[in-house]
Amino acid sequence: WGHNIKGELGDVTCDNKSAPVKIEVPGTAVQVEAGNELSFARCKNGDLYAWGDNSSYQMGDGMNISRMEPEKMMENVAMVAAGSYHAMAIDTDGVLYVWGRNKNGALGIADSECDQTDENGYPCMSLPYKLMEDVVYIDAGEDYSMAITSDGTLYAWGYDADSQLGIEKTDSVNDNGEAYQSKPAKVMEGVSKIACGSKYMAFALTESG
Repeated sequence: WGHNIKGELGDVTCDNKSAPVKIEVPGTAVQVEAGNELSFARCKNGDLYAWGDNSSYQMGDGMNISRMEPEKMMENVAMVAAGSYHAMAIDTDGVLYVWGRNKNGALGIADSECDQTDENGYPCMSLPYKLMEDVVYIDAGEDYSMAITSDGTLYAWGYDADSQLGIEKTDSVNDNGEAYQSKPAKVMEGVSKIACGSKYMAFALTESG
């Protein structure tokens, strides 16, 4: 329900909805994620479906055509996280993949690694790109991302103008003089869960609770 101008509700329309609408995806959905006018559903068998805005290649299907109904994106997915214009997924082997817009280092890769540019001139990765291994948990906000590895180490990258990454010093500055981290940087150890705010802050739950 809610805003639907880019088909992000997945009901094959672009009409806003004021009440819940049932969305059909093949298989049994066990996780859902939403970005800015973009939605994902992960099924029990590991299939990942996406729909909604794809103007910055944030669906990860190699195109920038928005969809009004679920489209299969990946297989063997254990977890998915959606930022505003980028997304990430862990596969069943613990490999972390990223795609979408790389503004302020949101993907944790160099702009030169990106294969597309969106309508606003930002570098984008149109297909899932392998970033890290041994990852067990992820989350994302607006132009920033976080990941936890199996040993409980938390890594962060992307936009850091409000110190939302939790690291002492970043490696880059954008044209507006705002700080960002261009690749994964260690934040802390002993972490079991994380939550990224939409833009300004993040939280971590330690292994001891």
